[in-house]
Amino acid sequence: MVYFDYHKTPAYWDYAEEYGLADNYFAPVLGQTIPNRLMMLTGNSPTSSDSGPPPYTPYNETLMSQLDGAGVTWGYFDWLKTNGSQPNIRPMNYISGMTPQEVSDIQDIPGFSGDLASGSVLPDVSFVNSQGNETYDEHPPYSVTTGEHWVVSLINRVMNSSYWNSTAIFITWDEGGGFYDHVVPPSEFTFDNFSPTMLGFGQRVPLLVISPFSKEAYVSNALMSHLSLTHFIEYNWKLPALNANVAKSNLPLDFFDFSQPLRPPVILGISGAYYMSTYPVPLQPLSSKIGTSTTTLTTASTVSSASTSSGNSATSSVSWNYVAIVEISATLLLVAGSLFWLRKKGARAMR
Repeated sequence: MVYFDYHKTPAYWDYAEEYGLADNYFAPVLGQTIPNRLMMLTGNSPTSSDSGPPPYTPYNETLMSQLDGAGVTWGYFDWLKTNGSQPNIRPMNYISGMTPQEVSDIQDIPGFSGDLASGSVLPDVSFVNSQGNETYDEHPPYSVTTGEHWVVSLINRVMNSSYWNSTAIFITWDEGGGFYDHVVPPSEFTFDNFSPTMLGFGQRVPLLVISPFSKEAYVSNALMSHLSLTHFIEYNWKLPALNANVAKSNLPLDFFDFSQPLRPPVILGISGAYYMSTYPVPLQPLSSKIGTSTTTLTTASTVSSASTSSGNSATSSVSWNYVAIVEISATLLLVAGSLFWLRKKGARAMR
C-alpha cells in the first residue's frame, strides 16, 4: 500500500487550506472512468464499465442539451480531440444524436487556454479534463506531482484572466484508483437496467472548490458526489433536474460566503512564498472564515432563498457567470484520505 501526502501533492493541500475541501464526496459509480464521467454529464450511465459503446445516451437527455435550451454555452476540453472526431472522444462517444454544432463544443486543451486569453469567448460552463495525456492524468506509473502542476497551470490561467471574479472552479477526480478507504460508500440510489442491481456510490474522492467567494480553510462534511456538481450547474441557471437522483443530491453551497469581499487570487508559482511545491503557503487574512461544516445541505427543490443553517448561505440574487470543472482521470484515493485526516484535525496547528 502507498499513499501520497503533501510532499508529493503540496499544491492540492495549499488549495484545500486557501479555499474549500469536501471530505464526504464520492464518485457516483463503483467502477471505471466512463460511467463516472457520464454521471456528471447526463445524471445517469448506460454502462457500468469502460466497455462500449454501445450502449448510448441520447443527447437530449444530457446536461449539455439542457444548457443549449437555456442559451447557456458549454465546452468540453481534453487532450483527445487530436485523436479524431467525436466518435473517438470518451465519454462523448457514448452520447448519440449530437449535431455538428454540438460536436464543435468538444475542443482540445489549447482551446480552453485560448478562450481564457480572449477575455470574451469562454463558455459559461467548461469541463476540463486530463484524458488523452498520460503525463498529466495521474494514473500509475506516471507522476502525480506532474499532473498536479498541470492543474495548477490551469487554475493560474483562470486566476490571471478577466473571468476570475465571476468564476467557480471545482477540482475532482473521476473515480478512486486505490482499493482502501476507511469510509464505506453509502448506498444512495440504484441504477436501472442492470442485473444484478448496481448501487451508488463508489469510492470517496477529493473535491476542491476555488472561487473569489470561497471560505478559507473550509471543510464541508455534506454528503455529495459528481451529481452535486450537475445539480449546482442546474441550480445556478435555474434549470430543472435531469432526474430524481440529481434532484436529491446536496448542493455545494456551503463553500461560499457572499458577505465577504471578493478574494484576490492565490496564484501558486515557481518561486516565492506561494511556491507551488511548498506546503503550507501563507493564508490570506480571512482567519475568521476557518471552520468545518457538519450541516447536511438542503437540495435545490427545498431551497427558496437558498439559505441553509449553520452559516452556510447563498442568495438567489447571486449566481456564477462561469463554472469550470477540472476533472483529473484518477489517482490513489489515499491522497484524499491523508489530506482529510490532517485538515479535520486542524492543519494549522499540526505544522
